[in-house]
Amino acid sequence: MSQDLVGMVLQTDATVTYDDGTTLRHMIEASNCAIHGDSGGALFSAETALGIQSGANYADKPCGDSDSQADRSSWYTPLYRVLSYEKLAVF
Repeated sequence: MSQDLVGMVLQTDATVTYDDGTTLRHMIEASNCAIHGDSGGALFSAETALGIQSGANYADKPCGDSDSQADRSSWYTPLYRVLSYEKLAVF
């Protein structure tokens, strides 16, 4: 099984409501595959970190060539929000 680590940023100000009713705003939505256990992983563009993985639709389905979920999305908390909240900076 290969995991789809390549995708596109679909939205930079997305709102997502998870199955438990939790709604998160100002998220990054990407088209790559993410599954249970991927939370906390990084979203990169080349060598630039963009966000931290929060969740995905179809997180219980495997990734790979047999993935029939064309509307797969994963959501990331923008890194700048985490850094700001923790009063951190990158130099």
